[in-house]
Amino acid sequence: MGASERFLVVQFVQKSKNHLVVGDIRYPSSAAAAERMAFVMSERFAGTAAYSVQVDKETGDMTEPKLLKEFGSTIDIMSDL
Repeated sequence: MGASERFLVVQFVQKSKNHLVVGDIRYPSSAAAAERMAFVMSERFAGTAAYSVQVDKETGDMTEPKLLKEFGSTIDIMSDL
């Protein structure tokens, strides 16, 4: 069972005064690229966050996302699962 590290950047969108939701997700190629992308995108969204996950190459199972960097307002992305 081989695992590989993957990276994702999540956008957080303000739907109303007290309601923040997950927007689009991007998949950069490295941790540095994820942090840079989250920073640049943070100017256009209520918040952004860069994460890393371990993905099992055989089954597609993944670990809980590990937060690398966050900007602005964010929510726990695991709370909806």
